[in-house]
Amino acid sequence: MKYLPFVLKHLRRNWVRTGSTVVAMAVCIFLLCTLRSVLAEVDGMLAASSASRLVTRHSVSLTFNLPVAYEGRIQSVPGVKRVAKTIWFGGSLPAKKEGQADPTASESDSTTDWSNFFNNMAVDAENYFAMYPELVIPPDQWQSFKETRQGCVIGSKLAKKFNWKVGDKFFLESFIPPYRRRSGPFEFVVSGIYDADLAKFPGTDVSSMYFHYEYVKEGVAPRDIGVGTFAVEIENGDQAATVGKAIDALFENSSATSITETEQAFKASFISMAGNLALLLNGIGLAVAFTILMRIERGASSNFRHTVGARQTGRYGMVIPNFVQQALAGRDITVFGDGSQRRCFTHVSDAVGAIIKLAAHPEAPGQVFNVGNDEEVSILELAERIKATTGSSSRIVRVPYDEAYPEGFEDMMRRVPDVSKAARFVGYKPTVDLDQIRARALGRAAHSA
Repeated sequence: MKYLPFVLKHLRRNWVRTGSTVVAMAVCIFLLCTLRSVLAEVDGMLAASSASRLVTRHSVSLTFNLPVAYEGRIQSVPGVKRVAKTIWFGGSLPAKKEGQADPTASESDSTTDWSNFFNNMAVDAENYFAMYPELVIPPDQWQSFKETRQGCVIGSKLAKKFNWKVGDKFFLESFIPPYRRRSGPFEFVVSGIYDADLAKFPGTDVSSMYFHYEYVKEGVAPRDIGVGTFAVEIENGDQAATVGKAIDALFENSSATSITETEQAFKASFISMAGNLALLLNGIGLAVAFTILMRIERGASSNFRHTVGARQTGRYGMVIPNFVQQALAGRDITVFGDGSQRRCFTHVSDAVGAIIKLAAHPEAPGQVFNVGNDEEVSILELAERIKATTGSSSRIVRVPYDEAYPEGFEDMMRRVPDVSKAARFVGYKPTVDLDQIRARALGRAAHSA
């Protein structure tokens, strides 16, 4: 405390500098918290996916629906356990008091309360909830939901937000024209409130609403609304690529061709539709990275090893994106040398997390750290794993070094970073293993293809 007067005196010497420093740090913290919050929400949603669940949608866009008749044909594909029709309703609460929406009002008379928008879907209740054991509904409420045409089930988080209880009624009106009816908004009654064991199923969404597909279909009749997506449960998650290709092959000569992808890949593609979200995250990331780099420019130095993350194209020799793209396209998977060279791969989220912790460590300035993952894999084994995961028919072709590189090139056969120093300083430990890195790279590449 004896130095406190000197600190205060120094701060008062230049109020502009002090104020700008405080504002800059506050902005940095705000940007960082915003970025991490958004990314955590997105990562949580992707993590809540199951390998045994697929999604079949229109190959052109999610704005086009598929025929209802596809359901039976998908069910007949070997390996398919059950199928459920789903529609993303896009409903929002009319800007009127609940229970007082005028059923005779025209579509142009109604207004929408966008401030309270939440996810709501029309589904085949029996099959859909059988696919999602993580969504837990009390038996009596489940029975009531099945027996009530206007019934819906809502997540516990959503119920808490609006203070809804079982038996409450409210109205929703879709902003999607085919799902709007002339008589006004759809009326719903809360038949049940679902929850989830987040310890067992982390990332499970408990802020959505589900109701009967038939209720919407009957409400807009005789208009044919089709099916937004088919939720497909398969017997064996390892056969996802094979079953998906078999489903799409059924409709390849029809006017409404389909794309079947894993649940995780579908969620990633849905998120990518929000182009401004990507711009926001990139902008925040650049701002935070610049601020952190300015902070550590005079301090610690970190050495990154084989970092893998979103939007890598493989253009600059990045092994995993190259292998994934070659496998998905059916091209030869090219392995340089005999493939016995061993490497370790680090996800960018682990690398960024380590940098943030090291930047804040008082003893880190002047030090050099390795940031990486010590999980080894040979390049040949990596190629074989990616080929097996994608179900690709690609060949694995070894390319001699003298054909791939200039004369005199020598490769290091084993590269394993020693991360013990980073572990001692900030408790660094990679959280994303190779299988997860591979799955994320595959999901992104499958979507972009």
